[in-house]
Amino acid sequence: MSEHDIADCPKCEKRDFVLKEDGVWICLKCGYTQKMPKSKYDPAPEPSILSILFAAFLIGLFMMAALGL
Repeated sequence: MSEHDIADCPKCEKRDFVLKEDGVWICLKCGYTQKMPKSKYDPAPEPSILSILFAAFLIGLFMMAALGL
């Protein structure tokens, strides 16, 4: 397989639209660029430590309320 995928440019309609490694399509003829849409198969971003701590805090509050403390 080649290093780049090639397609027709939606702006100038020439077959110079290439996909770079960073997920951006670029036309070598007119310079038009387009970012690839996210796929449902792309890995999900990892949650931040702040969101994990907030979730733990909420779980603790619900547990305290359930126990009647």
